[in-house]
Amino acid sequence: MDTHIPELPEVLKSQCGFNCLTDICHYSFEQFRQQVSEYLSWSEAKHLYHSAQQEQKSNRLYEAKILTRANPQLQNAIHLAITTPDAELRDYNDEFGNRASQYVAPGAVSSMFSPAGYLTELYREARQLHAESSVYHLDKRRPDLRSLALSQDNMDSEISTLSLSNELLMEGIQAKSGLDSQAKVMEMLSTFRPSGATPYHDAYENVRKVIQLQDPNLEQLRAAPAVAGLMSQASLLGINASISPELFNILTEEITEKNAEIKFKENFGNIDPKFLFSVDALAKYYGLTQEQVIEFIGDIHTNDQDYYNNVLIYIKINDDGKLEASRITLLYEKNKDDLNYCYIYPSKKNELLMKLNFKKVYKEYHDLRIDMTGNTGGKLYRDPNYPNNANAEINFLINLTDEELKSRIKIKIDRVRPSPWDYTQSIVSYHIEEYSPCLFLLKLNKAIRLAQATQLTAQELEHIVLSTHTDLTLDATVLSQVFYVKYYMQYYGIDAETALILCNASISQRANNNQTSQFDRLFNTPPLNGQSFSLDDQELDLNPGSADDWHKAVLKRAFNADDIAESY
Repeated sequence: MDTHIPELPEVLKSQCGFNCLTDICHYSFEQFRQQVSEYLSWSEAKHLYHSAQQEQKSNRLYEAKILTRANPQLQNAIHLAITTPDAELRDYNDEFGNRASQYVAPGAVSSMFSPAGYLTELYREARQLHAESSVYHLDKRRPDLRSLALSQDNMDSEISTLSLSNELLMEGIQAKSGLDSQAKVMEMLSTFRPSGATPYHDAYENVRKVIQLQDPNLEQLRAAPAVAGLMSQASLLGINASISPELFNILTEEITEKNAEIKFKENFGNIDPKFLFSVDALAKYYGLTQEQVIEFIGDIHTNDQDYYNNVLIYIKINDDGKLEASRITLLYEKNKDDLNYCYIYPSKKNELLMKLNFKKVYKEYHDLRIDMTGNTGGKLYRDPNYPNNANAEINFLINLTDEELKSRIKIKIDRVRPSPWDYTQSIVSYHIEEYSPCLFLLKLNKAIRLAQATQLTAQELEHIVLSTHTDLTLDATVLSQVFYVKYYMQYYGIDAETALILCNASISQRANNNQTSQFDRLFNTPPLNGQSFSLDDQELDLNPGSADDWHKAVLKRAFNADDIAESY
């Protein structure tokens, strides 16, 4: 120990009650100075107070060295490089004899060397790190530690971190919600919606885990139809697809403009819809990446969003990630039969992208003029030599004023024959309005939750829903289709598109993200004899020897069949 620390003056021992230097450390310097001001100058008091602090530090270090070497749990820890004590440092047995062997065993809870003793000291020191009024105070962050019983059973019993955290969470939920039993907590959690996570139904999860561990393909149930018949097939498949009872209710509840605000509060609590109306906020809420959120929304820059029943719910993603929702309603007012479609998409301010596709072709009518009704000359768009082809898409930009965008947009599409002059005309109108954020978020909530539960992508789910409802409505019928698709995927080891065909759905002609559609991959990869196969509503004669050899050749190649198999 430090031999240069001065001795405590006798006058302080007799007059002030200080017996050793470490007694001084119980006081602040101001308190110590006030007590010895009659006997010591300020500089003497300051020097003595500093010496007392050094003495206390030395004593603590000395104590730590002795206890470390005396700890039975560290005696064989060669990797700690514990060496023989210095000559000036006596070990525990030299100081106190062999007293440790006369008391509790080192592994006993009452031993100062036990984990309980270590945690007690750690708790005592940790409580002083923050003021009691601070939110970081240990008793506020871990109030359970104060009531933790330091018993031998508690110290010897092993417990996993997950079990401990679940126990603490359960106690915290009970205290916060005022519920008096764990059963009531589990009941509340089974219907708790205001979270990005799926409501947790304990009984359902236990049944689902048993089925997945014992019979994931439902082989035993298929072998015992009498038993399987006691439960609906869709319910069994729903268990295998991770659709809990409350999630089923969420996915099948009807969402309308009238009940959107009420349903939003039920599903999102007190969250402001505007707060969630950004890619970043949605990603954090559901635990997704921003790319995954955009996949569900449909990226404006790729114009992947589609019209359903002549209605487009258009979501624009601004540069800052904020969302803007609008609804465009299309009405064909004149000569609808001349058009396959005529769609518009917001692009920039006052600018719209138009996609036009003609069904009927008029020879020599090569001058295409597009304008607002009442105008002439093709002010919005004109191409005097446009390709006059059927089923070919034309894309171009049109510009409208603020006033025109606020009212119903009525556009005439003229195809003109210059000589002798004649024209044919189609008229379409569009109504652009703001779309309810609550309505959009509720529908998005359904899609994301279903995708997370079934592990299907947004595109796969879209194909499944469209095979049942063209307006993308999610209901019990769609869920049944999803369950069968998941089952066929798992049982046969096939992808979602192929599994959907086994559910009597049509071969998909939709192409997403510049990928070839399922129809084209099957019949036109590569085109047979350079000719593209398409649906033209014509009956095919599949009898052997028929003249329609090209169509038959395409089908035989696609289905890997011959004339005999094809005739069946």
